Formats: sequence, C-alpha cells, structure tokens
Amino acid sequence: MALDYVTSKVDSITLVTLKGTIVAGESVDLLQHKTRELLDAGETNFILDLAGVTFVDSTGIGALIHLVGSASSKGGSLKLLHLTKRIHDVIQITRLSSVFAIYDDLQKAIESFAPEAEEGKVSPIAEPQPQEEEVVLPRRRLKTLAYDEANQEEPADRRKHHRWYIPVPVHVKGIHGDGSEFTEETVTADVSESGMGLLLTVPVPVGGQVVISAPEEKFESSATVVEVGALGAHMNRVHVQFPKQTTFSREAAEKKYVYDYSTDTWIAYMTGGTYYDTKHQPFGKVEAQAIVAIDSGEVVFRLRYDRIYDLRMNCIGHII
Repeated sequence: MALDYVTSKVDSITLVTLKGTIVAGESVDLLQHKTRELLDAGETNFILDLAGVTFVDSTGIGALIHLVGSASSKGGSLKLLHLTKRIHDVIQITRLSSVFAIYDDLQKAIESFAPEAEEGKVSPIAEPQPQEEEVVLPRRRLKTLAYDEANQEEPADRRKHHRWYIPVPVHVKGIHGDGSEFTEETVTADVSESGMGLLLTVPVPVGGQVVISAPEEKFESSATVVEVGALGAHMNRVHVQFPKQTTFSREAAEKKYVYDYSTDTWIAYMTGGTYYDTKHQPFGKVEAQAIVAIDSGEVVFRLRYDRIYDLRMNCIGHII
C-alpha cells in the first residue's frame, strides 16, 4: 500500500499525517524526500501522526531514526503520535523507546514543544498540577557498568567504561563494500567513553573504519567497527570503538540526562533550564543546586555535583 503524506501547521509545528505503509522503496523515499524539503525550508519541529500507518519494516524504522537525527541537527525535534500496537511493540522489542518521543494525544505532543518553539507561537499549555510539598523516591542502588550485555564476555581490546542507553544524534561517514562513500544520520542505542552502539541501514563490515560526529557534544573521531548484528533486512546494530587516545564526553552538550544505573535507563533530562520526565513533559525548573516545581516554585530535587537527590538525600540518578 502506497504512503500518503499530508502536512499541516499547528502553530510553529509541522504536523505530518501518514497513511499506508512505511517500507523499503517508494514509501521510505517519499517520507525522506518530503521531510528533507521541509527541513531545507526551515521547518525543524515535527509531529508524525501514524494512526493510519498499518506496517513499518526495518527500513522504515531506520528512516524514522534518521529523521529524528536530522531534526535534532537543525535544533528541532520529531515526535511520533498515535502508534498502533504493532508498531509500538516493534519499537519496544528493538529497544528504541528511548529514541522516539511517543504520544497518544495531539495536544500533549504540541505542548511538549513549548520550550523548543519560538516564544508566543505555541498553543497555551495547561497549568501543571500542584506538586506535593515533598517528593520522595525510593533509594536506588547505583552500580558501575562494564561491558556485559547479555552476559557476553567483553572483548579483550575494549576499554571498560560506564555504558549509557541514551539517544545521542550522530553523523556517520564511511565507505560501502563497493568503495563508494556514504553518510548517514542516526542516533545511538548506547554510548560510552570508548565507543557507541549505532543503528544503521548501511551494511558495514567488522573492522571497517567510519568517522563519527556528535554535534551536540562537539565531538568528532574516527572509529573502528567491532560488532555488527542484523535487526532486519535493512537495519543493523553496529558497535564502534574509538582510538585509545580518544574519549567521548557529553560535557559540551547542553542537554543532560539523569541516568539510573540500577535499571540501565534514563529517567529524566535537563535542557534550557527545564527538567523533563520520560514522557518529555516539563516537570520543573533548574535553579542553582535544585529542581523546583514549575507551578509552586517549591524545591523537589537537589543537585550535588554529578548526581540528583530527593529531599531525603536519596540519590535517584547520575547526571550525564
């Protein structure tokens, strides 16, 4: 079934309504071409309404990932709306839920852009519900990570570092098997100081060389492909390792994640002076060494160095 691509404007946000299938071939080409035209025209904030999309293959998932990276590289965002259960399950199985901002309600999706869109161009946001005087979260056990995914022994030449499952927009440059060059925009499945796990539609061989650039972190480095795992006919999970003298750091990135090492997942992030929850909804304001409630101004969390604490000083996560 062909893909029907219809755009409309909601304040400063482009709403793209899709119907049909997003699969390798004409539908993916149409999605990428039309969205690239919008990006070139200066549009940066998108909502993709997938209520009418019946099927997405691995190439389609890859195209959506690339669009997230493309919007982010332009200083904007791309968010998904009205996923069917089937597509939602595919995203969960492939561990891509941290890559996409997913909404079931159009108004909430629109409101999530408020701090990102130009002031005065976004629909009014409903007042946040009053917060309790004290927010107390259970103490979590924090642990140091080494490479031990799926109980696999770490390769001898891979350095041991914290490994974070966060979506970092990156550009990847390399060479196809036929000698032609490729450039692909994507996001990370995981990152560490010594390497990254990437989702690529381009097949790359183990031992191959690529160049990785992460604009938000102001980082660029050559890298060696050390693992390749197929997620489908047109999607690969690729792990790359940086040279030993190179260390990836998020220090320069304005967007900081709050990471819970006991569950290996991010639980919030901070950007533009605002604290967001996992649903990408503004929860509080960052002020000095505290997070304060948006409505009341009451302190809900405390910041100490690279960690965040509740009011009883239970550490709830590391800031990365």
